Formats: sequence, C-alpha cells, structure tokens
Amino acid sequence: MFFAGQHVQWARLAAELCFVQNYLPGLWNHTWSLAVEEHFYLFIGLAVFWLTGRGQVPSDLWQVPILCIGVIAACWTARLANLLSDSFNMRAFMFLSHLRFDSLMAGVLLAYLVAFRQLVERTNWIPSGVLLAVGGSLFFPGVVAGTSHPWVTVHGFVPIYCGAAGLTLLALRIPQSRNTALSMARKVGAHSYSIYLWHMPILLWSAPFIASDADSWTCTWFLAANILVILAVGVLLSLAVETPFLRLRDWCCPRGFASIKAPRHEARQT
Repeated sequence: MFFAGQHVQWARLAAELCFVQNYLPGLWNHTWSLAVEEHFYLFIGLAVFWLTGRGQVPSDLWQVPILCIGVIAACWTARLANLLSDSFNMRAFMFLSHLRFDSLMAGVLLAYLVAFRQLVERTNWIPSGVLLAVGGSLFFPGVVAGTSHPWVTVHGFVPIYCGAAGLTLLALRIPQSRNTALSMARKVGAHSYSIYLWHMPILLWSAPFIASDADSWTCTWFLAANILVILAVGVLLSLAVETPFLRLRDWCCPRGFASIKAPRHEARQT
C-alpha cells in the first residue's frame, strides 16, 4: 500500500500486526490463515503445558490424542451451530480460529501417532495405491462443491484433512532421494508458507503490467513469470526473515524439542 501510493487503513494494519485479521478486517484477504496458525501455536503450547503437569513431560504424551479428539469434536460442533445462521458468510463459516483448529489438530494427532505409536510401520500392510486412491478421493467433494458451499465449510474439512493424512503416510514411505528435481522441490517446499503469504500481493502488484485484452499466450507467459517471481520472493524473504528468527529461537532455547523423544521400541530378545 505504501509503494502503490494508496491510503493506509491503520485499523486494518493493526489487525494484521496483532494477528486478528480472521476476526476483524485486514489488509489482505488471504492472511486469515496466518492468524489461525498463530492462535493455534499459542493454544497448543499452553494446552500441552497444562495437560502434562506444567512442564513435566511424560515419555509418551498420552494426553495429546485426547486433546486432539476433543478439539476436533468441538470445532465440528461449532461449525454445525453455524447452520442455525440465516445466511452464509465466508468469514463466519471459514476464517475463525475456533472453527478451524481441527485441521491443525488432525496434523498434531498424525504426528503423535507417527512418532509415538509407530503408525507408519503399523500401516505398511496397506498398499500404496490404496492410500493414494483413498487420500486423493477424499479431496474430491470439497473441490467439486467449492468453499462457498455450506456443506464444505461445515463437514467438508474433515474428509480433506483425513485425505491429507493418508497422502502424508504415503509420502513418508518415499525414501530420501538424491534426484536433483526432488531435492530442489523439497527445499522450496520448506519455504511454502512464505510463498503462500506473498503470492497475493505479487499478483496484485503485477496486474497493471499486462493488458486486459492480452492473448492467451501472453497471459500464459505472464503467469509463468509471476510463478517464478513468487517462488523467488517467497524463498528469499523466508531466508531473510524466518530463518534468522528460527536460529534465534534455537539459540535462546537450545534444547527445544530435542528433550522430548519418542520412545524407542526395540526388538525383544527371546
């Protein structure tokens, strides 16, 4: 907004800086998910701290799946309550943290089951093709109906994150590859959220540089150039902003999650 010469709306800027842009109007319409994540990080840290005895971490964190299932049920119930509303509103149905924590909690539950309950090993009997087919098909209803459909915003998130869990289990079966393309894709993926955050402003800022009556080839090349710029800007800003803060975190808290290790299940000797 500064560079475009537009008037700065300070209330919207404050909502962005305070990470409440999913409850209040913000500057960009896609940063609501950033607010949800920030709220979730605070919630999950405090919740686990409280459930595990104020910092006394047990060996298996058995309270975590109970917390996950409880939050998933609560969020789903809150979305069901939205059906009592007379009209559909994207913000009220989709953007609010207390309605969307379940997707993140499903990720926490999956990570717990993989790290502490050997989920990968216990699901090795499932053919990879089945995981791919089932995981991919669970995305289908949400893609077809679209996020503006009340069914998706109430029930549709559940099959989507269940499908994502299945695809994640499939991905965990893929060994680390020395393939250059896969290695590059993995490195770029590590900066995916920064790329997501910056794709919208880059698209908006670049729009005036293409004619409204441009032919399809021009639009295609323009889109390809935009994708390359978005990837480059996202990665560079992640390295410039996020990486130093992560290093500062590791310096301030050198133990971090290294002090919480999944129990090793070694083979029993008979």
